[in-house]
Amino acid sequence: MVIQFPDLTEVMYGYELANISPSTCQTEFAFQLKSPVAGTSDRTFKESGFKAVSIMNNWWPSHAGEIRPLTLYWMRATEVKPLTQGPNRLNWKYNSTGKWAILEQHMAGSGCGLKIGELPFRKILFHKYFTLMRLPVEITPLQKRWLARYNFRHLDTGKLASYYVNGWKPEEYTPAKEFEYFKTTQKEWRETGMKGYD
Repeated sequence: MVIQFPDLTEVMYGYELANISPSTCQTEFAFQLKSPVAGTSDRTFKESGFKAVSIMNNWWPSHAGEIRPLTLYWMRATEVKPLTQGPNRLNWKYNSTGKWAILEQHMAGSGCGLKIGELPFRKILFHKYFTLMRLPVEITPLQKRWLARYNFRHLDTGKLASYYVNGWKPEEYTPAKEFEYFKTTQKEWRETGMKGYD
């Protein structure tokens, strides 16, 4: 597990979910990203206190043209335990000096599919990328309009921050709906996967 912020823990891929629950979490919130290749079942997440809150494809350029829907699981602690160590922001890195470096800003720790976004907003960084946005507890009307325009919705609000997520609710998601929203096709994305990041 990685404490990404004082109120947010990332449960890394492959971590034994039995080791965390709403009553043992050291931060107000925890999340884990489930990839299509992960062996963890939805039932295991639910039994650990997590809820599937959003689905979005993995838009990392090397996956261009692939259908790889990722599921974000979210948990709110019932009683926040004192931190035994401070936050230690961990970012996934792949090619930080190359042409994909712009995408690596704000990456979560567990892989190429999710960002933990913060202000300031930038469309190129957050719109076409699965993003958990960490914002102040109270945000401005202008910030609310930006979030709504780019397919973000409110997820949760805690003592230190509010959280928004893009993508689609699990019961509403289909790859076809996502490609329609981004005005592209699987074939076009395969052929132009790096367009905009060169």
